[in-house]
Amino acid sequence: MDFKLLSKIILLISILILFNFSTGYTWDPATTHDRLTVSADTFLINKGILLPPSALTNLENGAKNEDNRLYRSWFHYSPPLNGFELPEYATCDSLQWAFNEVQCTAISWTCFADSEWGNCRPLPTTRTLNNEFGWMDAIDKKNTDAGWTALGHVLHLLQDLAVPDHARRDPHPTQQLWGLEAYAKSNTPPQPSSSESLIDVNPKLLFNILSGYTRENFFSASTCFDPSLPGPTSAREDFNYYYDSTGRKIAYKGITYKYYLYKYWISDPRLATINDTIATEQFNKLAPQAILYTASLIKHYYDLTNPSIATLGDHIMSDGTGANWGGCFTPNEKYTFFPTDPFALLYVKISNVPRNFTLGYAFYKPDGTLYSGVTAPFSNWGYDYLCLIPQLQIAGHPPASIPGKWRAYYSYNDGTTNFSGSEYFKILPP
Repeated sequence: MDFKLLSKIILLISILILFNFSTGYTWDPATTHDRLTVSADTFLINKGILLPPSALTNLENGAKNEDNRLYRSWFHYSPPLNGFELPEYATCDSLQWAFNEVQCTAISWTCFADSEWGNCRPLPTTRTLNNEFGWMDAIDKKNTDAGWTALGHVLHLLQDLAVPDHARRDPHPTQQLWGLEAYAKSNTPPQPSSSESLIDVNPKLLFNILSGYTRENFFSASTCFDPSLPGPTSAREDFNYYYDSTGRKIAYKGITYKYYLYKYWISDPRLATINDTIATEQFNKLAPQAILYTASLIKHYYDLTNPSIATLGDHIMSDGTGANWGGCFTPNEKYTFFPTDPFALLYVKISNVPRNFTLGYAFYKPDGTLYSGVTAPFSNWGYDYLCLIPQLQIAGHPPASIPGKWRAYYSYNDGTTNFSGSEYFKILPP
C-alpha cells in the first residue's frame, strides 16, 4: 500500500470536512514578497547603502508580479517539480529560471472522463516559456526601471527558497488560501540581526546556499522524513511532535498520522506534517534569512551595474527671473543686488540623487558671521535631480542695511558622494 499517497487523500478529506488544516507557509506574492523586499532595503540602509530613488518601487513591482502569469510559478522550486508522484512537472528549477539558462517547459495532467481508464484518463497540457525577467535581463537593462524590475522578479525566486515547500519540491496550492499564509500577509517579517554581514558570493551560490539551508533544516507539510530529501533529524518525540536535538519542533503528528496509528498500529514518521505552530516558528527563523539573502543579491547587483553617482550641476546667484521651477531650469544669473530687491536666490542643481541625502545652505554677512542657514536630511521620492533654491530676503529686512560682499554656502552628502561650495554676491549701499 502506498501510505504516503493514501495519507494525502485522507488529509485532503480531513481539510474539506473538518477545516483542520495542516500546512506550511508560503509567501503571498501581493504582499509578502514586497514586504521582504522593503525589509531588505531597510537592512541595506542600516548598513549605509542607499539605492537610487526609483529602485525600490521597481523591485517591489517585480517581486510581487513574478507569479502573475500562468505556469511561471512552476519554475519556483529547487529541486524542480519533476517527481513522478506530482500532478505538475517542470523541466527547470528556480536557479535555471532565474538566470535565463534554458527554455523551460511546464506540464500539467488533466483528468478526462474515459470508461476504459476508470473514468479518468490523464492528458497532458504543455507550456514552454522563456523568462523575460531574469538575471541577464536585469544586467542588460542596468540602471533603468526595467532593470530593477527584472531584478525584483529574481528576488521573488530567491525569497521562495526560504520556504520549505519550494526547497523540498512540495506544491502547495491550498496554502495560498489557508494556514500561515494569512499570518505572512498580515505580519512584518523580522529583520536579521544588525550584526549580520551581507553575503558576498556569486548570485547563483546565494540560491544554492539558501535552498540547501532551508531543505536541510525544515520540513514541508508533505515531505516530513522523506528519505529522498535531506532534512532535520528527530532526537525525541512525544504524543504530538517530533523534536530535533535543540528541542525545536520539526514535525507534527496530525490527523493522518494518528489515523494510521489507531487504525493499523502503524507509527510512520513520514505521515507527520506541519501545523501552524511549527510553520510560525519556521517563518520567524527563515524570514530573516530571506531578507539577508535578498539584501545581499541587491547589493551585488548594485555594485555590478555601477549606478550613477550624484553630480553637481549649475550653481549660481539669481533674482529668480527666467526660472521654470517645474523643470528645475536654471534662472538668470545676478550677483549684484540693490537694497530694494526682494531677495537674492542661491540656485544649485544636483543630478542622479539617491533616495536619502543631507542638504545644507547658509548665508554669511560681509564680516564673515553667519546670518542664516540650515542643514537637514531629506528624502527623494522618485526624482533624478533636485534644485536647492534658498532665498536671502533683502527689501524690508536687515540685509538691506548690511552692504558688502556676502557669501552663499551649500553642501550635499548622500553617504557615497559629498561636495560643498560657495557663491559670492554684493548688496549695494542704500
